Amino acid sequence: MNKRTLLLGVLAALPILAQDGWKLRLNTGFMKSNVPSPFSLGSYYTSTASGTSQTGEYHTVFAEYGNHIPLGLNGSYRKGNNEFGLDIFHTSKKESNLWSVPDGYSGYGWAYPLPMTTETKLQSTVVDAKWTHHYPLGVNGSFTSSLGLRFGSFKHEVGMMPDMTNPSAANQFDTFSIYSKSEMYGLIAGFGYSYPFGAGWSVGADMNFAFLQGDHETIFNQHYFYSGNTYPHTYNNYSQKVKDQAAFQTDLHAHVDWQIANFVELSMGYRYIDYGKVTQLNLPWYNYPGIERNGGWGVTGLTAGVTFKF
Repeated sequence: MNKRTLLLGVLAALPILAQDGWKLRLNTGFMKSNVPSPFSLGSYYTSTASGTSQTGEYHTVFAEYGNHIPLGLNGSYRKGNNEFGLDIFHTSKKESNLWSVPDGYSGYGWAYPLPMTTETKLQSTVVDAKWTHHYPLGVNGSFTSSLGLRFGSFKHEVGMMPDMTNPSAANQFDTFSIYSKSEMYGLIAGFGYSYPFGAGWSVGADMNFAFLQGDHETIFNQHYFYSGNTYPHTYNNYSQKVKDQAAFQTDLHAHVDWQIANFVELSMGYRYIDYGKVTQLNLPWYNYPGIERNGGWGVTGLTAGVTFKF
């Protein structure tokens, strides 16, 4: 092999060698809770009679879960076209609301008369250990495929109580709460594509699918006083754990990346996460008003991140 051939071979390998090494990525964003069938709290309505006909409005009040500011951390090592990494994603949001009946309407709540106060919480922690293979396409960007293991912990809480903006000695203790959680394990697989469109700029999209299995636990608590008196009072407590429940998850992330230096890259994008039925309620009464049994939820919204390469 002559010197010219050796030099050309080294120059051709430099783009690959330059990608070898460690990466540390920090992510955050502003994401909205996505609960397809939220907990029903009650209703308010109005009706107007005119001769033999009757018209009116009817509105159902649903629990609200607020907006999340998630935190993500990814560490990986790449050698050639193979990359091994650990990805941690955590989000948690607690939301409090006061629900009243608008003027001109009549209303009621499932657990307490309106107005009432609600507290909700959605929390997730997902840990992925993945192997990613890169397929360089030259000026056409790169394609990736990935395979790995996922651990997930998920919580969904709903609490109701009388109007706590005007508390009394009795209703300070009146509570009705449902708490559902799961810890699940399984497989994750995905693919992605990135296309360069300018000096240091690229646009890409990643799609991941996960199939998890684990245990659901549901805890129900009810504590209330009779007729506003201090005593007597009633406790209702119930808990149940159901094993070997399954959840199918999807995660779509579209992003624009800007490499501002050899060792720093910024990114912004949009992400949609569906965790599936990870907090499905398991209660003995199937027709209790307001009980949301599906248990599916996720988050969606804007993301921002910075990657350090060394």
